Amino acid sequence: MIRKKTAVTMLILLTSILLIGCNADDSEVESTNIVVPVKLGVVVKDTVEETYVTIGKVIPSNQLDVYLNSIGKIETIFIKPGDFIEKDMPMIQLINDTSKTTFNSTESQLRTIRDNLAVQYNAALENYNLQKVLFDTATISQNTLDASHDQLEITQRQYRDAQITYNNQVSNLQSSLDDLLVKSPIDGQIASLNVKIGEAARNQLAATIIDNSTLYVQTMVSGELKKSLSLDQDVKLALEGVDQVIHGKVSVINEIPDINNKLFEVDIIIIEDVNVGVGDFAEVEFITKSYEANRLPSTAIVRKGIEKYVFTYDNGILKKVVLETGLSNGKWIEVLSDELNESSIIVIRGQNDLRVDDVIQIIED
Repeated sequence: MIRKKTAVTMLILLTSILLIGCNADDSEVESTNIVVPVKLGVVVKDTVEETYVTIGKVIPSNQLDVYLNSIGKIETIFIKPGDFIEKDMPMIQLINDTSKTTFNSTESQLRTIRDNLAVQYNAALENYNLQKVLFDTATISQNTLDASHDQLEITQRQYRDAQITYNNQVSNLQSSLDDLLVKSPIDGQIASLNVKIGEAARNQLAATIIDNSTLYVQTMVSGELKKSLSLDQDVKLALEGVDQVIHGKVSVINEIPDINNKLFEVDIIIIEDVNVGVGDFAEVEFITKSYEANRLPSTAIVRKGIEKYVFTYDNGILKKVVLETGLSNGKWIEVLSDELNESSIIVIRGQNDLRVDDVIQIIED
């Protein structure tokens, strides 16, 4: 009898413990509902740009090759690569003793001929004036006066021809001497120097000068892209060694394609003051189309398989909105959905494992 009572008592205690344990678990579940911290953002109306990217290189506004047009020996070089130079400044001095000797000899001969004819002309003029006086006093005949006039015209013509010959030949000879001193044809910077002191020179490339006061980016585009371009069109440039994207404008659109690759040359003027060098590479981004569209942060979109969606938040209510995406600039992306507009509030952080019936806590950061 005692054993039976003991067994009943133990059964009652075990049942009570199980009931108490079940009640404790239910209470604990009710007190630990998960609160999801989220950050909110907003859909914005923004300009979307369709772009086309090409590669180009930096070129100067002007580049000239300087040649040695005289025969001689290089005596002095006044420049070195990297020097800035102004127009008409000396660059290279040549020497040619033969040219100087030829100039002196020829100039002397031509000057003697010219001066002798000047004397003859003055004598003929004086004689003609005398003959006119004699004719007026009936001392000489008309034929004698006419002969004097004819001689005056002959010597005058010879003198004028001698003057022209002297001026032309001496000018040419002087030009040859002047060519022995090579001067800069433009303001610019010495890009290359191809001669040395002591070398014999004969019609060869001496130096290259660039005018880099204004810089351009030169690139090649297809005929299809060319149709969408216009002069003064804004262009984005990513230049070698420059951290930020800078702006340029289309300045030249070549109407004739390259004979080899069939592409069209386009030059873009760099309108910002940046530290770049001629020959540096550049990434050129042309804007081919722009329009207004709704955009939101790219990280706000949840991707599950082929489905893309965001969560909207309105008066404490979460809603899942499935959408399509368009163009992206990396941080912001175009979204296509009838349920979103520029005033829509969306979850931009904490959304990946969020459910519409979750309790949320809005955080500022």
